[in-house]
Amino acid sequence: MNQLSLGGAFIAFLAVVGPPKVLLSFAALARSRTTAELHTLALVSAAAAAFIGLLADFAAPALYGLFHISTQALEIAGGAIFFIYAIGLVLGLHLGSEPGTTGPGLAEGVRELLLPFTSARSR
Repeated sequence: MNQLSLGGAFIAFLAVVGPPKVLLSFAALARSRTTAELHTLALVSAAAAAFIGLLADFAAPALYGLFHISTQALEIAGGAIFFIYAIGLVLGLHLGSEPGTTGPGLAEGVRELLLPFTSARSR
């Protein structure tokens, strides 16, 4: 029998927080956009996320060496950032957002989908 430990529950909690947040942001964007605009928005956002991921994959070793960042330090910093955002989401705090700033443009929609943690607002 496999029991869920505190660490396993924490990892599952962090894994689940991301996709629903993007879905909520996309649903909010769908209120004021046509189907064609949503398709374009999703395609551009996915392409931008893939490009950023590839860029980070190729640039990371050089940046680690340049700034003398260890893997352990990066894991601790990343874990702390995600923990703060996860606690904020659980408590209903939306860090880094200002109400009423999302416009109908493609750039605003892409920003909202690429940064769902920082751009989500209470609706």
